[in-house]
Amino acid sequence: MQNSTVLIIAIIGDILTAFVKLVVSMIGGSQVLLTEGLHSLADVINQLLLAAGLRSDTTNTDGNHPFGKGQSKFYWSFLISVCVLVISGTICLITGLEQIINPHPVREYGLGYLVLLSSLSLQVVSLALSSGFFAKANDVQKDNGHKPGVQLDLTTTTIYQEDIYAIIGIVIALISLALTQYYANPVYDGLGGMLIGLLLFGVGFLQAKRMQDVLISETVSPAVYQQIIQLLRSFDKVDKVLKIDTFYAGENKAILKLQLGFDPDLNEQDQKAEAEKIKQRICEEIPCVSQLFIC
Repeated sequence: MQNSTVLIIAIIGDILTAFVKLVVSMIGGSQVLLTEGLHSLADVINQLLLAAGLRSDTTNTDGNHPFGKGQSKFYWSFLISVCVLVISGTICLITGLEQIINPHPVREYGLGYLVLLSSLSLQVVSLALSSGFFAKANDVQKDNGHKPGVQLDLTTTTIYQEDIYAIIGIVIALISLALTQYYANPVYDGLGGMLIGLLLFGVGFLQAKRMQDVLISETVSPAVYQQIIQLLRSFDKVDKVLKIDTFYAGENKAILKLQLGFDPDLNEQDQKAEAEKIKQRICEEIPCVSQLFIC
């Protein structure tokens, strides 16, 4: 429900700002406004892909997906980063470069300032809302034992980061437009567009790198690993901890496989009973562990 609310707010806001920026860029002839419009349009596409990820993200298991389909959202988020990196960033760079090579004057500044300042106000409000959701998600992250600064609530995190990058992009556009007007030189308009393109490249690269980590089965944090060890050592009938394997199968869904050496005096039935106690204790005290296997 929280993720859906954040998405709806973000999509509506970005559709409106993208439309207005693109219309005003055509009226005023500003390339930096055009790139800002493309930036907002890219955010809309990203959020629609996130919505697709939310629909496909499920913990339901079947014969082909024994650990559920939780990693589907990681895939969609990776696709988002590629779209931002390859499509939006490239178009903005080309548009800005064209204005530098073949500059044409900006015809209208007043509307440009009005649209950018209005967009900035909307983005600040959006950031205030998304930061509240982000803070709650961060609390959940800490409770679940994730690494500080590594957020697996992808919907909330992506929209929160998009709001920050959108504000940076608008500030770049405002400075670029002001310099273009002050010096009567449209090259600054093109430079602003190129900077926004580079910003989008950076966003795409960072997001893609993060998704690469989780898609190739990133393990739980060292703190959680140590917590698992301590819990296992609290069981007197566990002689040895032979091996611990972990990976994330979705947001806040860690899979844990343990190879344990039990007290040799225990029979098979007693070992199974002890294993059930271990499973129950670990799942209760470490919420991010969604499935646990002991062998």
